Formats: sequence, C-alpha cells, structure tokens
Amino acid sequence: MPWKTSGVVEERVRFAVEYESGEWTMAELCRHFGIARKTGYKIVERWQQQGTDGLKDLSRAPLHHPNQTPADVEAAVLALRHAHMSWGPRKLRARLEAQHPEQAWPAASTIGALPGAPGWRTRGGCAEGHRPGPSPSPPPPGPTRSGAPISRGGFAPATESASIPSP
Repeated sequence: MPWKTSGVVEERVRFAVEYESGEWTMAELCRHFGIARKTGYKIVERWQQQGTDGLKDLSRAPLHHPNQTPADVEAAVLALRHAHMSWGPRKLRARLEAQHPEQAWPAASTIGALPGAPGWRTRGGCAEGHRPGPSPSPPPPGPTRSGAPISRGGFAPATESASIPSP
C-alpha cells in the first residue's frame, strides 16, 4: 500500500473543513492537528476570507526597508555619476553637498555601493565592458652566456638523457 502524503495547504484545508463541520470545538481540533489555537483561528479566518489561496504560505520578505536610500536621492547621485564618470564616491558626495547643502546625503561608501550607470568603476575592478587585453608573451628564449638556449622553465636543458627505470 503506498504511503499517503499531504502538503501543508491540504492539511490546512482539511482543518478548516473539519472546523466548519461543527463536530469539533477549536481546542479539540487544534489538539488533534497538533497546532496552537491561535494558529487554528488564523487558518479558519484566512479560509473564510480568501478560500484555498489564503492557506498558502505567505512571503516572509519585509515590505519596508527602513535603511534603503530614497529613490530621489539615488536618482540625483546616479545623474551626477553619469555626468562625471571618472569621479569617485567621495568627490560625488562633496559636490552634492556643495550644490544642495539642505539635503542629507548618504555616506560615500553608500554612494559607491549604489548600482551605477554602465561604465562605473567599482573598487578594485575594471570599468564595465572593459577587459584587459592579453598579457604580453615572454620573450623567446635566447642563448645563455655559454651559448646553449634556455628552456621555458629557465633552466638549461639536460645534456645527458636520464633514464627512468620501468617498473
């Protein structure tokens, strides 16, 4: 006999249907399903308001980010950054403070961390879209003072062939 499997949503639907049947009290039903009464009331309320869709897991992502840079400040920083691509975050901040002293501007580190316009140089990296060319190849090995060429490893080639014993 195959195992009977059920998901969370199916269990919540079963809980709500059992509660609406009127055969159980909330406390009995919650004990039977192994949940808190507060959770049971929440399930029934969602079931009555939204149906099966209300019993799905909700996103736990925050709806508000209190430390996020406001959109108007970010737009002003990006506009100045686009106008002066070679300026770093400290110079951008100084110019913004000089132009608009009444505005509270983010720290230079925040300005540098904002997603930038194409071509903005990030610390320790190259401009976007710019990749360094191939590294120069080493000069071809020339003769040593003795006249023998040097191998790629920098050592003179062995004059005698060493034999390796076979196993």
